[in-house]
Amino acid sequence: MFTSLWTQPDRFDPDRGSLRAYVGVMTHRRSVDAIRRSSSRQRREETSLLLAAGVQEDTADATAISESVRAALAQLPDDQRRAIELAFWQGMTHREIARALGIPEGR
Repeated sequence: MFTSLWTQPDRFDPDRGSLRAYVGVMTHRRSVDAIRRSSSRQRREETSLLLAAGVQEDTADATAISESVRAALAQLPDDQRRAIELAFWQGMTHREIARALGIPEGR
């Protein structure tokens, strides 16, 4: 606090109040800022821990969903399964898929 007053003395305006009041207000503001930073850091850490715990729980769900999708894909005819694989795993557009499979667009 005192170093900022020393390096930026023009920030203190004696017409607005005493030096004691200025130092008190600036100290209060810095204290509030420090508490807010600390609270924010603590919330981020807690959120991180909760997300990490949630990822472990979600892994089982994701595995079950993945197995269901694979089973559904296995039941499709080869040309339909290949089109879906190209769209979702290769990121191809419907035009690119049509060209790759040698079929007309929109079929």
